[in-house]
Amino acid sequence: MAEQDRQVSDSVYEVRFGFAVRDVSTIAVCAGFALIGFLPDCPLLLRIACLGFFGGGGLVYLYKILNLTLSRRIALRVDHTGITLGESPILGDRQGAVSVPWTQVTSVAVVTEPGRYPLTYICLTTRDRSSTLPNPPGSWRDGVHDFRTPLPGLLSASRRIIGWEVNRTRLEQAVQHNAPEVDVLYFG
Repeated sequence: MAEQDRQVSDSVYEVRFGFAVRDVSTIAVCAGFALIGFLPDCPLLLRIACLGFFGGGGLVYLYKILNLTLSRRIALRVDHTGITLGESPILGDRQGAVSVPWTQVTSVAVVTEPGRYPLTYICLTTRDRSSTLPNPPGSWRDGVHDFRTPLPGLLSASRRIIGWEVNRTRLEQAVQHNAPEVDVLYFG
């Protein structure tokens, strides 16, 4: 992760897509279940299911993560101009990268959805809530979110954290250095 997450200076924090702990564990679980298909006494239907679903799915996931890692695309960048949220092509949402200037940002939040398999997002609250920034996840748009302290307008811009990890300390330092009036919040 040292290569993936780097602090260029106190004022610049940049994270590129690459292998994260969750990605490695997902690929390992897929490989483990796929190996069941190679057991000698494995029934044919179980063999097809294990090799097709876990083997095939794991290989597709591995391909996408490798492709993303080798592309060296930016997942998050915090600098003097504002915050850049990179696209997340592994999920198929080809929204493209978006840069939000500090004059528009009121807070940055790292939000973890509660549940058995929690998903983590980085979200920005902006002054211009009607802007053309990326939409939040569907469950939040529908008001189904289960956060203890939801903030109005929190989800003006968001990206799921997949294929990278955020270093909270470095994020806070970069935001504090560039825009001391912007809050960094954590939910979940």
